[in-house]
Amino acid sequence: HALCSFSVAGIPTSPNVEFDIYNLLPPIQSDFLRAADPLEPIEFPNVDLVIINYVPAEDIGYTPLQRQHDTSDGFENLDSLNLSKECHNRRYRSVSRWNNINDIWAQACLNIGAKFVITYNDFAHDEINTLHLRFHEQMKLIVSSQAEHSAAGHYIGVVANAKTLSAYEAHARENSLIGAGIKRQAGLKVG
Repeated sequence: HALCSFSVAGIPTSPNVEFDIYNLLPPIQSDFLRAADPLEPIEFPNVDLVIINYVPAEDIGYTPLQRQHDTSDGFENLDSLNLSKECHNRRYRSVSRWNNINDIWAQACLNIGAKFVITYNDFAHDEINTLHLRFHEQMKLIVSSQAEHSAAGHYIGVVANAKTLSAYEAHARENSLIGAGIKRQAGLKVG
């Protein structure tokens, strides 16, 4: 859906898309927020787009320090048979110990070169969304996940890296949600 939304907005995407998946749980066991760790910098691949899906915004039983959730629980692999089995919610979700640090999500995205960040969630107030990204000085709000922008009942939000946004202004189609947001941030009259 994210890639289609960018296509409709006139923002080109490569036909050779590669995905890097970060999840604290097995089999991946990787913490994306370590990209923002100033004490132990870890090299992550540079990307153009980060998509944040269904990450709890508050530490309500999902951090390693809260015993309601055991981060060693998860799946042996990511095949569809495993993922479609009925199982406890904790096998799907966990959050980083850095989850609640101000601007950590924005900084991690910027540190790996992201030009755009999409948040996609069921409950805009319960999960990481544009409110957790938009107040960083280098991020510009394109589509607010707090507004009535939804797809199949899910909230979608988009922020952009202010330093790279100008490269997309000329291509953005104002008759799309993302395109109109880019034009608005560029100070161009929309509509």
